[in-house]
Amino acid sequence: MAAQRVRHVAAPLRSQVLEVFRQDILAAEFEPGERLVEARLCARYEVSRTVIREVLRQLESEGLVTIVPNRGPVITELTAFDAKALFEVRGALEGLAGALFAERATAAQREQMGQLIQRLTRTYATVDLPERLAMKDEFYDILIAGAVNPVIESTLRGIHARVQMLRGLSMQAERRAPETVRELAAIHEAAAVRGDPDAAREACELHVRNAAATALRELAARQRIVEAERARLRGAGAEGLQEVAAPVLKRLATETDETVLLGVRDGEDLVIVAREDTTQVVRVFLEIGARVPLRATTGGMAIMARLDEAEVEEILSQELTEFARSPLPDPAEIREEIARTAERGYALHGSSSWYRPHVASIGAAITNSAGRPVAALTLSVPEMRYDPTREDTLAPLVVAAAAEISRLFSAT
Repeated sequence: MAAQRVRHVAAPLRSQVLEVFRQDILAAEFEPGERLVEARLCARYEVSRTVIREVLRQLESEGLVTIVPNRGPVITELTAFDAKALFEVRGALEGLAGALFAERATAAQREQMGQLIQRLTRTYATVDLPERLAMKDEFYDILIAGAVNPVIESTLRGIHARVQMLRGLSMQAERRAPETVRELAAIHEAAAVRGDPDAAREACELHVRNAAATALRELAARQRIVEAERARLRGAGAEGLQEVAAPVLKRLATETDETVLLGVRDGEDLVIVAREDTTQVVRVFLEIGARVPLRATTGGMAIMARLDEAEVEEILSQELTEFARSPLPDPAEIREEIARTAERGYALHGSSSWYRPHVASIGAAITNSAGRPVAALTLSVPEMRYDPTREDTLAPLVVAAAAEISRLFSAT
């Protein structure tokens, strides 16, 4: 995902950077535990180190950034214990906010909440996660304003910021969307329609308890997947691959000043295990650990071009729903692209890539000592910066880097 640019307008520059940086964290532009390098942040947001340091201090106070001794600032990683503690406090405060709203909200605020509930009921199950989060934020804006308590407002907003990624886990869970709508409607009925403080408190607390249970369950499931993936990759030699590939990735990223990704094959999927970012403000982002179908990515296409026909057909026979906003091509189109990739010696997707629209990429396969494709190296470029005439320059660099990693990996 591309970074947002900071607009130099009348508002204090520090406030602008803080808002954009905070939204980038909440939108998962950075990984939990990712080290925040001042030079890269200065280039990303086009501001001085002084501004970046002030913003990092503020984000640390909000709990979104953690200062680690001998390492510096990193994106905060929430443990299950931390998450449970935050949800406990959130439940108590939202319960109080609901009770105060029932007692203090104006007629206009009650009407405003009712209109939002109607919109939620119509659209909540069909919109994407950012829109769901936006509507939830709007609901809380109304609830907090009607509570007329500045201490609750400042404290609750800080907690909401810290659990934002957990809210995303909860809200993406199967069957959670209709439950959320019913729970918010119950809060509206108790607080805005009946004006019953006790019922409003109970409805708010129930909503947070249910959200916490779902988020903690999803967090535990994600952690099990991550640990299993790490164990599997250790067994497959991926850690050794990452070690020998690291300097090559860094050099290619420096030479091209674009994002470079290393993905390891796992059945019909490609798992991203390493990334070197560009220094440019607008960049392509794909989180470490992301799992995507081979047939939907440039790196996967480069791998498939090195497989025999029977193995390719086995992969294409697997049922796959639409993976992105654009539907995947049919198997015949993929076979044609595999043939072109084999002829070129590298995979190429223009900005119309079916997996990630508005991103162009060049990929080359990495092989083991037996000549089997086990991974892929991908150079990814935002559409706005992609120049097709650079293919003749960039492709040989990617192919050479993949060949170098193959030689180093085969020798381990």
